Amino acid sequence: MAGNAQTEGPPPPGAWPLVGYAAVAIAAHLALVLATPPNPVRATLGLAVSLASGYCALSLLARASRLSRGEILAFSTGLGILLTSGAALLLAAVRLPVGDHAALLPGIPLATAAAAWRRPWTISPREPLRALRRAFAFPGYSRQERWAARVLYAAVVAALLILIAVATVPYPDRLSPALTLAGPDGSPATLPASLLRNQSQELVISVLGGSATQAFGLRLRLSPQNETGAESFHPISWAPTLRLDPLGEATVNVSVPARGLWSERLSVSLDASGPWDVRFDLLDAGVVTASVRLSVLVIG
Repeated sequence: MAGNAQTEGPPPPGAWPLVGYAAVAIAAHLALVLATPPNPVRATLGLAVSLASGYCALSLLARASRLSRGEILAFSTGLGILLTSGAALLLAAVRLPVGDHAALLPGIPLATAAAAWRRPWTISPREPLRALRRAFAFPGYSRQERWAARVLYAAVVAALLILIAVATVPYPDRLSPALTLAGPDGSPATLPASLLRNQSQELVISVLGGSATQAFGLRLRLSPQNETGAESFHPISWAPTLRLDPLGEATVNVSVPARGLWSERLSVSLDASGPWDVRFDLLDAGVVTASVRLSVLVIG
């Protein structure tokens, strides 16, 4: 009985038998980060590195004799989350990619310090399983409390796995083309709200390129503000000076370099009275990908 109590009880004063395993896990994750792209194995090992970092930090801060196995597990998890989150925030602050490698920032120095200070330590293949079994025994708790603690801890581990896995998913940095409309001075502030019929108005239309060089159709329409979509537009030739009558439509083909700019200054007069929309559409294979409109009241 005494032998069993000693096996299930706290480790000897100052003993942290898993420091060697923590150092090995961190070294293995460092090798994977250097040799492989983000993958599920790296994400899973990143969770182990986060726990190992917390364990090493705890070994430097406390004596094992003062903590139960459950407390060591809980404090190691909490410290690991805190350290990994802090490292991720630091990477984001300096605009570096955030991923499963964030756990290595605190893990490497902590594992080095713990391995140097908490010697002697040995690596036995059975020690992690024994430590895990003892940690989840939760002595002093009722059966229901032990199962509740295990379920909660499993939920925390699952949430961390999901977060680390999502952090490793690559998202394409693809820019979409855009369209802008400005007044004669190049600013949207000088766009008019009203015009006299057949009065010329200078407009500056610009197309901002996306991630790749691309050809577009640029379409200009004079459409009613209560447009239903069933209107029939008639073509007008595109020119630097355009006279638009109701439901007139002019189209030009433009080629925009990647991340580049295409711009043209137009002089437009409206041969119509009442509320109208001067609308520009950017077409990609006939599909509208961007659109801007100028709503004006034409007087006269």
